[in-house]
Amino acid sequence: MNTAHRQPAHARRASITVLDKTIAIDLTKTLLSVWTVIVVIIVSREFIRVLDKAIEGRVANETLLTLLGLKTISIGVSLLPAALFMALLMVLGRMYRDQEVAAIASAGGGAFTLYKAVYLMVLPCSLAGAWLSLYASPWAEATIIRSMHQDEETADLRGIAAGKFSEYSKVT
Repeated sequence: MNTAHRQPAHARRASITVLDKTIAIDLTKTLLSVWTVIVVIIVSREFIRVLDKAIEGRVANETLLTLLGLKTISIGVSLLPAALFMALLMVLGRMYRDQEVAAIASAGGGAFTLYKAVYLMVLPCSLAGAWLSLYASPWAEATIIRSMHQDEETADLRGIAAGKFSEYSKVT
């Protein structure tokens, strides 16, 4: 056999190029930034509602941070696809604006080059989002409901204050 025309094993398999890594890292940084901003805005609104319940005495002060963390999990999971889409638009828009896509095309790369880099980022993010949606978010919601139920049971004792008239649940 003539082995002069044979390609080495590493040349036959699809490899991840420096361009792929650069685009995936840029997408990851942008995704984390966008997701963090969106989650902080939405969770702060939810936290105000929880603080309102705490002021009314329906939620114990000790469970406020627990509820905040659990709300962050459940809200963050639902906002991950939107943040990923916005990050993708921002990164690809910047690449078109800065003529990076034209440079990639002139170097012999095409749309497949960009799609491969995006796929490297989107596939693991989608799998993580699916796991979070199927397991972490329902667990967080169940824990929130359990915590709120426990707080309702102890609400009669929390509401006692000197000089304040409070109505309590009737014991039958």
